[in-house]
Amino acid sequence: MQIGADNSDEAMRVVSDLYNSGQIDIPGETVDVKFGITEDVKRKHILFTGEAYVKNDNIAFNNETFVNNLILIDSTLPPILAHMIKNHIDGKHILISCLTKMCAEENLCNIKSKYFVLSYYIKKITDFLYAALHGLKFDETWNGECKTKGFYIFDNGVSFSMYDLKNMLDYIYENAYIEIVDKVAMGERTKYTWQICL
Repeated sequence: MQIGADNSDEAMRVVSDLYNSGQIDIPGETVDVKFGITEDVKRKHILFTGEAYVKNDNIAFNNETFVNNLILIDSTLPPILAHMIKNHIDGKHILISCLTKMCAEENLCNIKSKYFVLSYYIKKITDFLYAALHGLKFDETWNGECKTKGFYIFDNGVSFSMYDLKNMLDYIYENAYIEIVDKVAMGERTKYTWQICL
């Protein structure tokens, strides 16, 4: 069965109406719903936007609110995230998962057990991504509360519910990437505006 729609919102409405009507009952067959939107095949979902400053090959977040918010999630996050953004600026990679693995290889936090190192960094970054998805902002004080939100990625035919948290976090961790959206020279340092996108 093919369903035509002009955009993802209309496609979601059509599929939802069809499902709720009880007209989809095809035992033994696979129903494959794909969203093909020709004018915008891959729509970017921005999870987080922030700023970082680079001076003499060192990177810093000059926003005290943001640093405190990161510390609220985990005290080791400021240097981990700074290192990931620096590696991205240096052209080493774009994907969050690959940048996280680089942090694990360098073992910034000096984790002693070599079998635990990668899972340690993945946990820190997925906690950050979860917070970014549920209310963390760069320049607003955050109290650690994560408000429930529906989350859909229409263009990839992926959707998650609040009961599917692990799969959602795995998907975001594997597919999120860093993008530099602005670069401004400011004397001895350079300000980068960066985004985490899906």
